[in-house]
Amino acid sequence: MEKLIALKKEIGNDVVVWSTGAVKIDKNTAISVPINYRVVALIDGKIAFRVDPCSEVNIIKEFGKELLKKQIEFIYVLSSAIPMMSWGFGNINVNNDRLKEAYRVGANGKYSIEIVDIPKLIKNFAGKAEITIDDIREKTVTIIKANGTQVVSKYFANTTTSVFEIDSKIGEIRVDIKEALVDELLFKNFGLKMTDLIVEGIHVNEDDLQVIRDRLNG
Repeated sequence: MEKLIALKKEIGNDVVVWSTGAVKIDKNTAISVPINYRVVALIDGKIAFRVDPCSEVNIIKEFGKELLKKQIEFIYVLSSAIPMMSWGFGNINVNNDRLKEAYRVGANGKYSIEIVDIPKLIKNFAGKAEITIDDIREKTVTIIKANGTQVVSKYFANTTTSVFEIDSKIGEIRVDIKEALVDELLFKNFGLKMTDLIVEGIHVNEDDLQVIRDRLNG
């Protein structure tokens, strides 16, 4: 009887990566991969071979006799695009001495990433059998906040751009934040790559905005 390796039936829809843990291969070990996943097989943390969607394929027959008695970790990875995730930050203090404006500003939007280095990603989630969308967001949203805060501050502190012109800068801010993140080393260290970023809005604290209006109208 074959020892079958297969994705758990009860795995959640939000799971991006699932690990079998170490499996000792014998002559009967077989693997099944559902259509929306792909598998990488790791030996000592390095990719030994890949498995496309299949049903009960014998490991030894398909991938070589040298794998007999090897300890192999099979990593199931979602092959479809990872859904876009939300980002946002606020309370950035802007002091525009040129225009005599002081206020707090924030921004929000969505972003998408792709996995480019599975062993690196696994290493950053050591001990977790499942990696979810929320797990990946938790690791990456702080990187977006750090880069985005610098970009947004640059646009409004000590410039000729008034608080009332903020919306006109959304397109430029999107480009600058995305460019800052494409080559972000922390993303690469997680085995991830930024593929898209959307800025849905730039928000100014309403109390601060009213103070500025009152001053201009006074």
